[in-house]
Amino acid sequence: MNVTDIINKNKNTAINAGIVILACVIALNIYKVQAQKARNLKAAGEVEEKKNVLLNDINKLAKEYATYNNMLGMKEVPVLINNLGEIAKTSGVRIVSIKPAPPLPQPIFVKYPFELSISAETFHALGSFISKVESSTNIYTIDYLDIKPGKEGNKSVLVASIRVSALGGKK
Repeated sequence: MNVTDIINKNKNTAINAGIVILACVIALNIYKVQAQKARNLKAAGEVEEKKNVLLNDINKLAKEYATYNNMLGMKEVPVLINNLGEIAKTSGVRIVSIKPAPPLPQPIFVKYPFELSISAETFHALGSFISKVESSTNIYTIDYLDIKPGKEGNKSVLVASIRVSALGGKK
């Protein structure tokens, strides 16, 4: 047997082996492309899941903001002044003067400051007034308090200068 006889005898086997190798190379290239697409889809899915989590967090914060904004509500300065007057009457203090200042817009609310001058016969009455202001359904903060002895007629009283701020929602 010579070389040409061996080649002719195994020619079909060699062609079949070449076709199998060629098919394996093509299949491997197709697999690589599809595997890359699968990795890209998985990465895109993870990014979308993170976006969904962030959107849910933003939605929760928006609902919380709306709740607080509704709780604060829009404030009318005359209503706030009347409310402070009612609190003063029930506490046993007298408002000598009240000066509203311009509203101070904050990032998520509006601050309505007032300069109050009040007189009280006792520290208890003054403390009651401050307590009732800070626990009012209108949200107030005491920003400044200065207490000095004073006189009203022939009576000794406490004279307090107070800066009170009401907090209101934004429009």
